[in-house]
Amino acid sequence: IEEGFRQGSAIEVYYDPLIAKLVVRGEDRTEALRVLRKALDEYRVVGVATNIEFLRTLASHPAFIDGEVETGFIPKHYDALFPVIPKPTAEVLAQSALYIVLRDLAREQQLGASNSPWSTLSFRRFGGDVHKRIISFNGSSEDAYHIHVSSVGTRFNIQVYTAAGEQLGEFNNVEASLTDSNSLHATLGQHQSRATVVSQLGHHVPGAGVAATEEKLHIFQSDDARNRVMLTVPSPGWLISLEKDAEKAKGGGMRAPMPSLVVDVKVAVGDKIKKGQAVVVLESMKTETVLRAESDAVVVSIGCSKGDMVDEGKELVILKMEETVA
Repeated sequence: IEEGFRQGSAIEVYYDPLIAKLVVRGEDRTEALRVLRKALDEYRVVGVATNIEFLRTLASHPAFIDGEVETGFIPKHYDALFPVIPKPTAEVLAQSALYIVLRDLAREQQLGASNSPWSTLSFRRFGGDVHKRIISFNGSSEDAYHIHVSSVGTRFNIQVYTAAGEQLGEFNNVEASLTDSNSLHATLGQHQSRATVVSQLGHHVPGAGVAATEEKLHIFQSDDARNRVMLTVPSPGWLISLEKDAEKAKGGGMRAPMPSLVVDVKVAVGDKIKKGQAVVVLESMKTETVLRAESDAVVVSIGCSKGDMVDEGKELVILKMEETVA
């Protein structure tokens, strides 16, 4: 592997988004592709979007293996190269819920609160040693799931539901543990499963027109590393409301989400703009990002010009939300 950077490196905006270059060799094409597929299966990258899944699919395609490659290869085999992302299984959803429950309990114990009534805030207690908790997830296709977890002593009962109330699975008398901060071992039914779960907290720059802070879980099955599942733990409604109120109170400042080059400024002072309208176009690592208005507003001031290099958090445009316009 030829690395593009190391831990702690600062990546400037002039570079393309190359993480690493994988180079393999074999006695012939078939052997080299076998080594390539094995190496790709061992990649585990979170936090940024990558083309690993595409490369795995490409390297496994029969026509590619046979060397039938030409400039129209991707359009010709588009459906096979970009398959529909499958929905998460009940087992993966149960594993993800167990990870959150065990992680939160471990944190409470580290804080020395295991004997405090505050340590059960994440659960509802139903007599004796039975506690219940409902954990919600959103899938990559915006499907919502609710997982009911009951702890009975050191074991768990789990029911997995869709947002519509359809039960996808049930697991009783489950034993589970975190062998380290990211490794989950669980016995679901007769099946012993191991998974690596990586938590990613969203990087939110207020006023940048990007998604609010929320947690994402990346689940890698130890028996099939190729299948990575990503689930989102939605922010509580009160937190979303608080963020919106804070944005309004600030007057709708729009900031750069990362060090960037200003490609274009689409508005002028005094313009009345609509929700979703493009305001500023930025470029970083050869990738364009369009900042859009989060609501109808009036442009109060502009703090950047086309061609400017701006730092992360730089206030680019100040907007006055329509509700506050006199």
